[in-house]
Amino acid sequence: MRLRLLALALLGCLGLGLAAGCANPFKAPLSPEQDVLGAARATLRAVEEGQWATADEQYGRLVAAWRAIHRRVYLNADEGDIRAFEETLSELRAYLRHREQTDALATLYRLETLWHDIAKF
Repeated sequence: MRLRLLALALLGCLGLGLAAGCANPFKAPLSPEQDVLGAARATLRAVEEGQWATADEQYGRLVAAWRAIHRRVYLNADEGDIRAFEETLSELRAYLRHREQTDALATLYRLETLWHDIAKF
């Protein structure tokens, strides 16, 4: 009995260690339509290349991915982080509309950082 408890405790510690080192499962896309980070990076590439029509398309994909996944992310994220992410998305829309490359790039890098910080374990 004592040996079983010890084994169970060791397995529990191992499981906690593995869970702490894993990425947040709530942010993982379940389909390509939910890949927020992939859409943000595709938008970034388009802006870097000055392909504004593609950047607008990718921005639409980014917003759709966020809408598809945001409820899961809300489960364990700070409200301030969510608000900052959504405000940054809105700023990006304005920069893309006015073709402001430098500001759009800075905003996309900020979005990527915010995404990594949201609901970090």
